[in-house]
Amino acid sequence: MKFKNAVNDGDVFKGHCKDGRKALKGSDKNLVKAVDSRRISGSLDMDEAWRIEYPNAPRWDYCIGYDLNGGEVVYYLEVHPAETSEVSSVIEKARFLRKRMPLDAHSLWDIRRSLVWVASGRINIPPKHARKRKQLASEGVKGPERFLTLGK
Repeated sequence: MKFKNAVNDGDVFKGHCKDGRKALKGSDKNLVKAVDSRRISGSLDMDEAWRIEYPNAPRWDYCIGYDLNGGEVVYYLEVHPAETSEVSSVIEKARFLRKRMPLDAHSLWDIRRSLVWVASGRINIPPKHARKRKQLASEGVKGPERFLTLGK
């Protein structure tokens, strides 16, 4: 199933899909690049769409669809301060995402995916905190990264 169809397949995200990177807020757009921007199949502000139903939940920020040589991939993007103290917060958000997506948007969740944490500023997780990075990896989260390149 294609990204836009999958977004609109469930009630929670229906009508929230935007063209290109338009669902990304302000400076967050600058954190996302693409090998070929014409292959971006849409974007979704998940945080905003989930806000009413889950106002106090640790909501993930965005997802972006990208056509990768005929096969769709969905990048789940969390823009968040990249400090050692924030690792547990990002893990909590990833767990919420993995819990809710099969229930709220199973068609979207079934598309090949990548969860990426992009730093909203500097990256400050020193090497002595390698255990924190391992925790992120064990939760399926890449990063933190300075930016996300779609299609790479």
